[in-house]
Amino acid sequence: MHFVRSWTSVYRSGGDLTDLENSRPFINKDVIKDPDGLESVRLKDYWRWVSSCGENSAPSQDITAGKVRATFVLSRAHAQRLKHLVTAVDTEQHHISTFVVTCAIIWVCLVKSKECVANNSSLDDDDDKFYCFLFPYDCRNRLEFPVPTAYFGNCLQPCIVDVKKSELLGEDGIILAAKAIGKTIKETEKRDLRGAEDRISTVIERFITGRLTPVAGSPKLQVYDTDFGWGRPRKVELTHIDYDGAISMTECRDGQGGIEVGVALNKNQMDEFVTVFEQNLKQLGV
Repeated sequence: MHFVRSWTSVYRSGGDLTDLENSRPFINKDVIKDPDGLESVRLKDYWRWVSSCGENSAPSQDITAGKVRATFVLSRAHAQRLKHLVTAVDTEQHHISTFVVTCAIIWVCLVKSKECVANNSSLDDDDDKFYCFLFPYDCRNRLEFPVPTAYFGNCLQPCIVDVKKSELLGEDGIILAAKAIGKTIKETEKRDLRGAEDRISTVIERFITGRLTPVAGSPKLQVYDTDFGWGRPRKVELTHIDYDGAISMTECRDGQGGIEVGVALNKNQMDEFVTVFEQNLKQLGV
């Protein structure tokens, strides 16, 4: 997004590079130090994953068939209420932010809607199985070596949260989910790149279960500030959530502090999701 904002700035100035609103994107990847050879490890894991996906997939099948897309908004008031509820019972003082509670309520609604549809289809009813949540963590300010804020490259760590189905479906599901996500963020802040060589394989293991929910985007990216000269976007959507099972997150266009969450589900699960989401918002009493 830093690159995109630089691009729009140059466009609006008629190509004048001296009139950039932000510093130019920093492209030199030599700033990333890799004494343990993590790059080669991750590349091998990635290509092994891609190969296995190719072998097990059916190219002729449209995986987006029957899916519908919708955007849900968690207002600033709802987020504040959720943060208050979580921090009131969080004795360990985990990282509880608007991002955390938004992820928590959406994740729980997704699991509940999925399980409701599954029960109607007479699938397994194992309360001890884990659901997994995956979100990116920005490491630029957490490494032992300096990385410019304008660095144009991947400086993210995958963070994985595992919570039992029975806990997510319980009365305190959203609170437990928020605490688990907050705990993972706090632990990641401490360990930096340590253990990074195992994280890709861990992601692959969770992905195979079919119970992994990834997050794409972030409300901090300020996507609605993108202006090539014809005004701010009316609507921002990430199209790849149609086929990879992720949810998308951006800041609200109205600038009131809320968060927009994009979801793509089959019609039956979407109907259940809407019902569960609205029920949860109503219970917050805002």
